[in-house]
Amino acid sequence: MEVFVGILALVVIIGLIVVQLGGSIGALFFGRKLPWVWFALAVLDLVTKVLTVALYRETDAVRAGVGLAVGLVAAGLALLLQRRFAGAVLVVGGFLAAGLTAIQVLGPLLNPLPQWLVIALLVAAGIAGALWTRMNQDTATIVLSALIGAAILADQIVDAVAIDEALRFQVYAVIALAGIGFQVWRERLSRRANAITAPGGSS
Repeated sequence: MEVFVGILALVVIIGLIVVQLGGSIGALFFGRKLPWVWFALAVLDLVTKVLTVALYRETDAVRAGVGLAVGLVAAGLALLLQRRFAGAVLVVGGFLAAGLTAIQVLGPLLNPLPQWLVIALLVAAGIAGALWTRMNQDTATIVLSALIGAAILADQIVDAVAIDEALRFQVYAVIALAGIGFQVWRERLSRRANAITAPGGSS
């Protein structure tokens, strides 16, 4: 029985890593074309982080299992909302992306702060991100998807390679800039191709 539980726990943990890793790469480089990926990923990551804190007394396997199950359900509900309320979802995505970015930027500086102050800072960052998204909807999808993908991918890399926490933001910034640059390049190529094939365009 213990062997079965151990194998199940390992499968769950690996499953969570694979989902987060695959989703973060998809969001980072293809978020403009696949907006549902980065939004669902942001919801999944938020839910798993909250449950990890809430279930701190449980084992890693239990936290990973509950986080994956509840996170996938929440992500599924988020996708349904994304289909019906695309504009509102973009603003919510801005809120989540800004919060994840604040965590990456501030990193260890958040640890000694009171919990209420950390929450207040994250909420303030989220509101600023939501307002920016509202005013810049044309570029928001590229930026938000890259920021969310980079935040989760940076966490995976820092944990796997045991990089110093002080370097977390540098890792995050390099990944985010790479994702934004790649998506902007693809978008320009797409627009150029559309301009050539459009009626009246040059052949």
